[in-house]
Amino acid sequence: MTGCLAVLSVAFGFSCSMSGGSTTTEPVVTSTTTLSTRDTGWILSLYPGAVQDSLTGLWMLQAEDNSWTVVKSGNMAENLSIPSSFRDHPVTAIGSAAFSGDQTLISVTLPASIIEIRSAAFQDAENLSTVLFEPDSQLHLIGAGAFFGCPLTGTLRIPRSVQIIENGAFREARGIQSLEFESGSQLTAIGDQAFMFLENLGTLTLPKNLLSLGSHAFAYAKSLTSLAFEPGGQPLTMGIGVFSGLSSLTTLVIPPTMEIIGSQAFANLKSLQSLTIPNTVKEIGLMAFSGASILTEVTVPSSVTDIGTGAFYSCPLLETLTIPFVGTSRSSVEDNARLEAIVSKGTSEQLKTVIVTDTDHLGEKAFMGFGIESVELPSSLLRIEPRTFWSMPRLASIVIPDSVTFIGEYAFFECGALKNVTLPSGLTEIGNSVFSRASALESIDLPDSLQSIGASAFSGCASVRSLTIPASVTILGEGAFSGMTALESIQFPETGLLTEIGAGCFGYSGNLLSISLPEGLTTISGSLFEGASLSSVIIPKTVTEIEYEAFAYVRDLQELTIPDNVLTMQSRVFAGMKDLSILSIPFLGHDREDTSSNTFGYLFGPDPFEGGYMGQDESYYPSTLTTVILSDTTRISEYAFEGIHSLQSVSLPSTLTTIGYGAFTFNENLTEIFIPKSVIHMSTMAFWHSHTMVFLIEAKSDAGWQSGWCSGPHVFHWGETRPENDPQFE
Repeated sequence: MTGCLAVLSVAFGFSCSMSGGSTTTEPVVTSTTTLSTRDTGWILSLYPGAVQDSLTGLWMLQAEDNSWTVVKSGNMAENLSIPSSFRDHPVTAIGSAAFSGDQTLISVTLPASIIEIRSAAFQDAENLSTVLFEPDSQLHLIGAGAFFGCPLTGTLRIPRSVQIIENGAFREARGIQSLEFESGSQLTAIGDQAFMFLENLGTLTLPKNLLSLGSHAFAYAKSLTSLAFEPGGQPLTMGIGVFSGLSSLTTLVIPPTMEIIGSQAFANLKSLQSLTIPNTVKEIGLMAFSGASILTEVTVPSSVTDIGTGAFYSCPLLETLTIPFVGTSRSSVEDNARLEAIVSKGTSEQLKTVIVTDTDHLGEKAFMGFGIESVELPSSLLRIEPRTFWSMPRLASIVIPDSVTFIGEYAFFECGALKNVTLPSGLTEIGNSVFSRASALESIDLPDSLQSIGASAFSGCASVRSLTIPASVTILGEGAFSGMTALESIQFPETGLLTEIGAGCFGYSGNLLSISLPEGLTTISGSLFEGASLSSVIIPKTVTEIEYEAFAYVRDLQELTIPDNVLTMQSRVFAGMKDLSILSIPFLGHDREDTSSNTFGYLFGPDPFEGGYMGQDESYYPSTLTTVILSDTTRISEYAFEGIHSLQSVSLPSTLTTIGYGAFTFNENLTEIFIPKSVIHMSTMAFWHSHTMVFLIEAKSDAGWQSGWCSGPHVFHWGETRPENDPQFE
């Protein structure tokens, strides 16, 4: 800037020229200089070579090109017309601080010859209310702080020739009501705070050639009701808070030339009701629209690649938000990939609908904790990361597009109002606890593409009544359907790929009355049905292992058949089954060869690996157990059935060879038993009873059996065949 004085950036708070240019020999003038003194000697000491115009009293300083600059006023005129020439040469500039602090000047008319109004030229001219520019003005530059603090009123017309308005040029010119840029304006740059605090400015239309707007250029024009941009032009760059604090503006249409919306650009627009962002915008800065306290709807176009932190903070009435992605950018991670990065959770209680239009993933915790009722997802979405919709208390329904193949763990955890979910047709995996505690979920249709369901995926979904597992599923995780208290039925395919069901998968599913496990299943996992209420369980012949407490505390189940293909059973598989009446089981204990755990105590009682005592604590046995069918074992170990007082019938297999010491002790309701001829080893006191018991013995005699194998007044029938009422009768 021609004539930029270093001291002005300190005295008036502005920087030097935005345009460059030659300098003059003007002296440094500070805002503290007493400019009311008109002493000729004093002025000449400041401006050597200055000449006073005898007609106007203005002091002029001639430049090398013979043009003149007004450097000081020489009289106290209220209404001043600057001459266009002096001594046959044009007057082209108003010098720095030429009229600064003037207390008399009310109006000034600037001739067309003026090219520059330099820094602080009229700053704090406390009565200056009118500035007029003659037609065909050649003015290019309005310098920093040129009219700072002037009480200008009415309409300010900026000549078309002006190219640059520097920092603070019209700051706090509070009386300006209308700002007009002449048609064909060549203005390209408006500096920082150039029109800040124009509190009475009502309308504003910015010219199309404008390329840059400085920070807070029009901030706090609190009466502005109309902001427009001439169509056409080049991309517009912005500083911080350019239009912040326009508290009366109700409608805002962002121009296509504004590719980057600066930080706090439109912050605190407290009356804004309508916002239009064109699809040419690429970036939205930090806190750009924060504080729009009555704005109800925002649509961010898919052209946007970055949204600054807090872009829509403190918008308490915002109801509908359309965004291309969630977070601050498409590649955001962690906290920046969350809605909370751009919308404050604490001041967004009215936010009901979020529409996501153009992303391939949703980041972890993207919507966590928001009270949103509806979220619409784009067809481009491929993944829903863990905890995306965690604890959204008002989310009622959601349609997950068919493009999604993965839903991460806890994605919809504790979405207590979620009633309806449409899963994508191409979904292959549902992670751990995805829908856990979605207590209002009424139904769920699992797609045929699904391969695995994670641990606790639907645990606590207390309103779901039925489930159908697709044939494509190979794994059901631990507790996948536990705590589904309304679940009445679960259907498995006749033929499928399912080989693994995790521990506790159906635990505490109170209304699940019957279940038929699928063919191909090899293991019944621990606590699989713990606490469930069942009337029927069908176990396929493919099962070879039953794990710890698999049927523990199952209620209402009266009859259970364990197939002969089972090779191992861990401890307490039937613990707490208080309603069991008929049990068909191939053997007792861990496996067919293990003699140490070959008792009912192992299957019903305390955990032997934690110091529990097997075999003689009758409190662990169901008081309803009347019938046991042993279908495929060679040995009944000592004390195997001891203390089962309710036992009325035992069917022994034709594979049985050995009955151990005290195997049937204190079974006072067992009055008859058939012993197949395969039994060749009968231990002393194998049957120890005080009541009368009928023995139907297939063998002709007890040759080879130990003496005293039974006690009491028993009845023996030798050479008998298996009775027709025996479950193993053939």
